[in-house]
Amino acid sequence: MLELILYLILMTSVAALAVVFSRGIPRIEDEKEESFVVRLDKWIASLPFSKADVFLKNSSYKVLRKLRVFLMKVDNFIDDFLEKTKDINGGNGRGIKIEDLVEKVAEDKEEKK
Repeated sequence: MLELILYLILMTSVAALAVVFSRGIPRIEDEKEESFVVRLDKWIASLPFSKADVFLKNSSYKVLRKLRVFLMKVDNFIDDFLEKTKDINGGNGRGIKIEDLVEKVAEDKEEKK
């Protein structure tokens, strides 16, 4: 009977040592070759989307402001053109002749000089 009790104590202590060592030793797993999808997912996660977002916002703001200024200049040019054609044709807007308009613009330029 004494041998059985000593044998149980011995086996219990060996089991306790196995548990302590298994928790203390870090687990080393074999590195598996990653699939293409996993590598692609990691690469996409590493991209700086926040920086790209800020860059796109700033550049689109600048481009839209420049486009607005350009469109305002075109609008002013068209308004000036219409005013000159109105002056030449007496305000009715009919019978616009390009030759007369060119002569009028040339005369205006000469007067300004």
